[in-house]
Amino acid sequence: MATPKHRYAAFEVYPESAPAGWWEVLKNTHGMFCRSLHHGGYDEGKDHYHVMYCHGSPTTDNHLKSCIPEGIAANGHVEICTSPRGYMRYLIHLDDPDKEQFEDGRDHIECVNGFPLDLSKEYTQEERKQMKREIFQYIRTYDVLEYCDLIDGLMDDCMYDHADLASNSTITFKGYIDSRRNKRRSGAYDTGDAQAE
Repeated sequence: MATPKHRYAAFEVYPESAPAGWWEVLKNTHGMFCRSLHHGGYDEGKDHYHVMYCHGSPTTDNHLKSCIPEGIAANGHVEICTSPRGYMRYLIHLDDPDKEQFEDGRDHIECVNGFPLDLSKEYTQEERKQMKREIFQYIRTYDVLEYCDLIDGLMDDCMYDHADLASNSTITFKGYIDSRRNKRRSGAYDTGDAQAE
């Protein structure tokens, strides 16, 4: 069996026990890092940083961990991230309103050396299916007959995740819209029928 490879690792840093200038040390490795300060008052612990590292390409877990300079990670513990977007969202508790919330949002996360921060939500397969059904209904409700009108409409209605899904499923939605437009041209239904469907 092949050795599993990953790109992301995470660890915690407690300022009072970390080496002086630890963030500068990480920056100077030229590795891609991000960090977020969590205040201890919320979970009865001490103030600490959650730090993520992104390797340029998938590598073995041992090599990934070896890229973190010794003495920085609390207790030397470096964890492999198998759900990097979920962890990035955790950095500011986007999916956990009962935990500390950060007024500055995404700006609370400090990134260096080109860290690819992605706070978009990872949807389950069932959630994606439901969103597709909602997009099909949107097309029917608003009688969308051009793909660009679909994307523009979703964006104008602040349905950004739906717009992302639609833009990543171009063949499906463009095909459906084209078919509706062709059906219209053939006289199979008129504009009023779209609202009644």
